[in-house]
Amino acid sequence: MYVPNFTFQYRVENSELVAMFWADEVAKCNYKEFGDIVSFDATFNSNKYNMKFVLLIGINNHRKCVKLGSRMLLHADAKSYTWLLNAFMTAFSHGSTMIVTDQDGAMKRAIESVFKKAKHRLCMWHIMQKKSIKICKEIYNETNFKDRFDKIVWNMFIEPLKFEEKWSELIEDFGLQSHKWLTKMFNLREIWIPAYFIDSPLSGLMRTTSRSESENTFFKSFTRPEATLVSFMMSYESAMEKQRYRQEALDFKTIEAAPKCETKLAIKLHAARVYTRTIFLLVQTEINEGCWNCMIQDLKIDEGCETVIIRDK
Repeated sequence: MYVPNFTFQYRVENSELVAMFWADEVAKCNYKEFGDIVSFDATFNSNKYNMKFVLLIGINNHRKCVKLGSRMLLHADAKSYTWLLNAFMTAFSHGSTMIVTDQDGAMKRAIESVFKKAKHRLCMWHIMQKKSIKICKEIYNETNFKDRFDKIVWNMFIEPLKFEEKWSELIEDFGLQSHKWLTKMFNLREIWIPAYFIDSPLSGLMRTTSRSESENTFFKSFTRPEATLVSFMMSYESAMEKQRYRQEALDFKTIEAAPKCETKLAIKLHAARVYTRTIFLLVQTEINEGCWNCMIQDLKIDEGCETVIIRDK
């Protein structure tokens, strides 16, 4: 059967299937629209052959996860990841501007080899999952360390120097200057702490506390560890149908029903026309904050350049 614009590649070693990659036309359209920033997650074991199902996740215009092509690997090494990324490039013809992964060294080397111009960031969900294991239980469970750590790490509105100052205070307060894991993570701060890429649009992928977890849970609900490749593929198709139906339903809701504007401000009415329902509700909140909680303090015009100084009320 001929399937339009379908890409499929596989690799065999010693008569054993070790890698597969496939992408249909919908995945290619999704990548074209939402593939600037993507997340790789190779932590999902999917079948009786112990092959890893590598999730390649983008965020659509409804802030929902979408799959961008599919792949399975037997070996989680740099050679396998490099093959996978080259297959990816064949299907999609260009790489993403930013890749978000876990702390897999082999994947990092493969990304640097194939996606030479892409920025590499670490998934915060995988890092934050480790902190309760890496930090002494007495400190983690019986003090305010966890709350202070979270406030510092997740803060997207502080400058890098301020982050480093707050981090140093936390480490000193709890006597963790020689803690190997914390020292390592501090040295890697520029590729996982939001304060270091405030100007980079991340589409919600850095804060993947729910995204990686929810996507793993989503696909697990359709698969079994003892599944054969055939049964896995059937389950995978069911999962994709559900995900794509959800996106179509959200598209329909955006097109057919106008959102309720809290006021008749022209900027809100315009936002309601150009954004999806989900994004409009977020933008409306920002507009409200700007309109009702800020005021113009000063207005200057110099050589045709107008400067407006705004402050909180």
